[in-house]
Amino acid sequence: MALDWLVTYAGRVLVDALNYPLGKARDVTIPLDGTGTPWEELLIRDWSGFFQKLIVNGIGLGNESGVPDTVVASDYYDSMIAVTGGAGGSRTGLVVTRDSTVLMTAGIGAARNQADTVNLVLPVAMQKDISATWVQGDTNGGLPDGLALTADTWYRRFLITKPDGTADWAWDTSPTAANIFADANVVAAGFSDVTRYRRFGWTFVDAGSTIQDHINSIQDPSRYYWNVTDSDFVVGVSPVPNVARAAITLSNSVPPDCFGDISWLFFNTTSSDQFRISTAAMADLNVSTLNCNVRLLSAGDIANIKDLFEVDSNQQLFVRADWAADNEARGIVYGWKDTLAIP
Repeated sequence: MALDWLVTYAGRVLVDALNYPLGKARDVTIPLDGTGTPWEELLIRDWSGFFQKLIVNGIGLGNESGVPDTVVASDYYDSMIAVTGGAGGSRTGLVVTRDSTVLMTAGIGAARNQADTVNLVLPVAMQKDISATWVQGDTNGGLPDGLALTADTWYRRFLITKPDGTADWAWDTSPTAANIFADANVVAAGFSDVTRYRRFGWTFVDAGSTIQDHINSIQDPSRYYWNVTDSDFVVGVSPVPNVARAAITLSNSVPPDCFGDISWLFFNTTSSDQFRISTAAMADLNVSTLNCNVRLLSAGDIANIKDLFEVDSNQQLFVRADWAADNEARGIVYGWKDTLAIP
């Protein structure tokens, strides 16, 4: 445990129960009079023990730079970010950038593995190529051997680590990283523990088998935005008034079982109408003033909702309305939020 200065250096520290309950450092009153808090081996070991523990549990021994920390590069700060991955599914960092049509970089970060048993840490930024077979390390391939790069497909990104903590990452279509751990190259490289994986987002490969242009939110690494307008889509729906909900298929613009960042426009042409947006898991309830997302009060109104809406595994949302048949609802997807749920 940490030193109790009030005991170890009794008479040589100040009492400050509010701010420093274990004792507050004290200057010498007169040179060599023994009133100051000593700068000695015991105290240095107490502090260095904390910082070394941070390295061991953070970026891991062997990954330290060997040079003093600065505000530009700090092993202690990176370790602090890493250890806050914590239990229960937490994630810190791992912000991605799209570097080209086939290259992505994952930044420093950490996450709990999906079995919720160990923290996984990526101590340095690492770039991978989705068009090349996986090889350990920065600027190498990131697709498991035997897994084809397929157009119009969502690929999960997985952080993986060896038992000694060495980290890497790769893409996979399997929710359990099965193709990654089936790759003989991955196993031969030492990534043999099939529980040491964690999904940290999705990558969409478009019709040209290239990474669709999108950006990651630095403030919320689980949130992503399409970077160009032609990545958005617009759909129109005309459900039968209050008989049954109408399915809206969102193509490939939102990963399965994520929340779509969607802006809805509702056009009302003839009467006072109400609308309800739901998913397959929600009941198809009759729309009422107590059960709707938006209510239009008069003819000619246009209402807008911009929010996160859950998308099912079939890329669908549902709209049910109490409206005239010539009215319309349109949705534009600006991005998505990955729930990062532990299965």
